[in-house]
Amino acid sequence: MNKQEEMILQGARNAWPHAVSISQYRLRQIADRLAQNDFLVKNKFSGGKAGYQITPKGRAQLSARDDAEFEHEVDEAEAMLRKSLGMKPRTPSL
Repeated sequence: MNKQEEMILQGARNAWPHAVSISQYRLRQIADRLAQNDFLVKNKFSGGKAGYQITPKGRAQLSARDDAEFEHEVDEAEAMLRKSLGMKPRTPSL
């Protein structure tokens, strides 16, 4: 998943339960691709405009990405702290 797709999914997650209106052509293409992969579902607004809502699969995708990003940041912070305190790097457990 690229950054544009993540951005659109994040916007849909933040707008939950309201549908997100995507009017720009390029972003609409990305949203349609996400809908084909079952990350978004396309709905109609009351004015007849198309909108997108995030699906449970899309939420799970973002949660997995957020968890991996958080773990990476924690590992980086621990490494910086160990280095600044003159400690040995953590050894991976098998």
